[in-house]
Amino acid sequence: KKTIIDNYHVHEDTKCAPGLYIGISISDTGVGIPEELKSKIFDPFYTTKDKSIGTGLGLTMVQHIVNQHKGFMELYTEQGRGTNITVYLPASPEKEGKPIETPGKRILVSGKGKILIIDDEEIIRTLLKSILSECGYEVITAENGNKGIEILKGQRPPPDLIILDMSMPGLSGKETFIGLKQINPQQKILLCSGFFKDDRIQDLMNMGLEEFIQKPFDYIELSEKILRIIQSQ
Repeated sequence: KKTIIDNYHVHEDTKCAPGLYIGISISDTGVGIPEELKSKIFDPFYTTKDKSIGTGLGLTMVQHIVNQHKGFMELYTEQGRGTNITVYLPASPEKEGKPIETPGKRILVSGKGKILIIDDEEIIRTLLKSILSECGYEVITAENGNKGIEILKGQRPPPDLIILDMSMPGLSGKETFIGLKQINPQQKILLCSGFFKDDRIQDLMNMGLEEFIQKPFDYIELSEKILRIIQSQ
């Protein structure tokens, strides 16, 4: 997939030059990586396997090669669901002798309304609230599904849109979605996940989900999608 790295691309470790990048994603359907181990997987010699099976240098070497090519990597994992790693490399300035077209200056799309964000990652909640407030929205946040459902019960009128994370401790994204729709069947919900659109997401689309967007966010695309959903009848 193509990704534009600019001021609105969120990746706390990215120190790459702005521009067009090509992402290559590799996913598995394994047990996932526990939260406390995510920060260690690129460390040299770190492995959860027996030392006779793995040396713990595989991902370290991949990261080193990617960095040498001025790229970066992003990790998304869900326990019990699997792991997705995306390698981003800067696009070549030429392809078959023709320059690659890159868009001009990209800007956030402004709008009005109230948005409730339900996501267990504090950095995502903080960044979303900051950027969407810049777009002109009133933003409320909840750190889990139960809190989000509780907030919706007390909102009169209800939020114009809820941005819901698929993978959270406690109530899952699907369970939270069902709870939100029970309170307000007309509630507009935008689901986000680090995995590609899969059967779980399609199930929710069949149940009335408005839209889906993949993490990591392209915030320009997100702002466009939010306005489109809110303005839809």
